[in-house]
Amino acid sequence: MIKIFSLLLIASAFAFGGRAYAARKENKARIISDIIVMINTVENRLRYSNAPLNEIFDGVFVCGKSGFVGECIAKTKNGMGFHDAWRQSIADDGQLKTLLGDFTRILTGFGMALGVTDTEGQISECEYYKNVFSAELSRREEESRRCSKVFPQLGLLAGVFSLIFLI
Repeated sequence: MIKIFSLLLIASAFAFGGRAYAARKENKARIISDIIVMINTVENRLRYSNAPLNEIFDGVFVCGKSGFVGECIAKTKNGMGFHDAWRQSIADDGQLKTLLGDFTRILTGFGMALGVTDTEGQISECEYYKNVFSAELSRREEESRRCSKVFPQLGLLAGVFSLIFLI
């Protein structure tokens, strides 16, 4: 009885592992989608207000929380320059680095491009980075769809094979 329970537990662990991997891929796509919304918000605020960058980013959320943007705003309120605060906030966000990988450099580049040209130049930068992140979002959504179909079943299959192997 205990052996059967143990074997079922192992099979379930493989199945849940496959599902967890697929969920991670979904989270990567979701954060990029939220970054695109953030860029749209910043672009609209640049277009219709003449506020400094820390005011433009104030209240902007990524993944339902302020995260690195909130840290950046807090650092600017403590006297740090916007560009340094942006760079450091992204570097300090471990979850963001894990989910975005090399795209953290591109996100850092977005913040570095703001505030150095006139309003039209900054709006153009927003459009450029929206296009870059939109292309990555398409790629990651496709990968997420593929993984959400394959990996849970693959985990279950690995669990069944482990059951057969251990019996």
